[in-house]
Amino acid sequence: MGPSRFFVVGDIGEAGAGRRSVGKAMRLLAAELPPLFVLTTGDNVYGEPNDECFAQLEDDLLAQVRVPWLVTLGNHDVKKAAYAWHLRDRQAAPAPSPRGTLHTALSVPSIQPPDSEGNADGSPRTGPCPDLAPLSNTSLPTLHTADSASSTGEPDDPGGVPRASSPEPAPPPTADARTWHWLLPGPMYSANETLRFHQSRTPQLFTPAEVDSFDAAVELVVLNTNKYNRVACAGGICPGGGWWGAQKKYVTRRLEGSSARWKVVVGHHPIEYIPFSILEHKIPGIRYFSTTFMKGGPASRLRGTSLRDHIVAKADLYCSGHQHLMAHLRNRNTEYCIVGNSAKIESAADCSDCEEQAGRKAGGGSSSSSGGEGSLKATVKRKIRKAAEASAPANGRIDEANRLVWMQRAIGFACVEASVNELLVKYFTVDPEGKPVEVFRRSVPKHPSK
Repeated sequence: MGPSRFFVVGDIGEAGAGRRSVGKAMRLLAAELPPLFVLTTGDNVYGEPNDECFAQLEDDLLAQVRVPWLVTLGNHDVKKAAYAWHLRDRQAAPAPSPRGTLHTALSVPSIQPPDSEGNADGSPRTGPCPDLAPLSNTSLPTLHTADSASSTGEPDDPGGVPRASSPEPAPPPTADARTWHWLLPGPMYSANETLRFHQSRTPQLFTPAEVDSFDAAVELVVLNTNKYNRVACAGGICPGGGWWGAQKKYVTRRLEGSSARWKVVVGHHPIEYIPFSILEHKIPGIRYFSTTFMKGGPASRLRGTSLRDHIVAKADLYCSGHQHLMAHLRNRNTEYCIVGNSAKIESAADCSDCEEQAGRKAGGGSSSSSGGEGSLKATVKRKIRKAAEASAPANGRIDEANRLVWMQRAIGFACVEASVNELLVKYFTVDPEGKPVEVFRRSVPKHPSK
């Protein structure tokens, strides 16, 4: 069996020509290099989330690559309505209808910090993850098919994935039998447990041998890096303010306890940023704020207890989005893959009409008018943008001494291939005819400490 393969897309929430072109290119690449699943790095929806929005996402992307889609939460995904929109069990409808069906909302089990004597609820620490409270017997993610009823399994994983019962032997899936599924077991979860559970429940997705091969090659953990947005931690999902610490323990436990050759962690926010623009959402400097909670404050950095420290201690690769470009970096014996360019790309000022908007807001008129506060603000915005453009790294830059290995500001996606011998990351753009073009590849080195 060849390497386990999955595609990576990021910041896919904006409908349009860019997203459609990525879907077409991935479909063409999948015909040659079929992936086991597609992984998102977050920001899967912008604006008002509704069924029409998801139907457009299906047309542009999901129906183009008919495999499971493993979802990461971005900062746009943890607002109340968007989070509920994500926690729905969706899958493609049986043929001949191309439209996906919308099923009941999921109830994600609680994750609670432990106390000194036992779990947060007072129960003894038992099971595979004794530092976390045992999962409540709630509804768990279920894939509904036309000829099967929903059922639940015994919970096993803190991310919301139940232990699968022994399945009946099933014929191997064919290309025609495979279909897309939208999978988000919880704010943080194990991709390995998710794939194994759904393989047992829906054998047409992939074979046990494919899951075994993936497990031997990769341990993949998905995290919720939205530290200061409490909406995704409401309703018993991560109460008490201890979810960030619980997440650190969870990723450490999963990586240290895994026998897989490679360890990969996914979250929306980068740990290392590309210094392309000082603006985000038109606010100077705000884009670097997330690196402070990923890397921790001075005390946690000194103690080595930040989320970054827990990730880089064992992970070979950290994948993220948020910046609307794709790049590969390295630091502290860990490689970083940024894919946030699957629907739109970064602009140097992250605002194509900053001068005009500044003039309208301040002076009520055009930014080209002479004099006035609006004209002054427009001039400042223009100078900020020019400074950002002047300091922005060039496409394709190779500068490993400064952590940046490579970057590309173009619509695209990535493909990760993993075997016991190699972890290979390939980056693709889309040519004018909609075909995938490989523009860079990086074989992730294996550090002796990992």
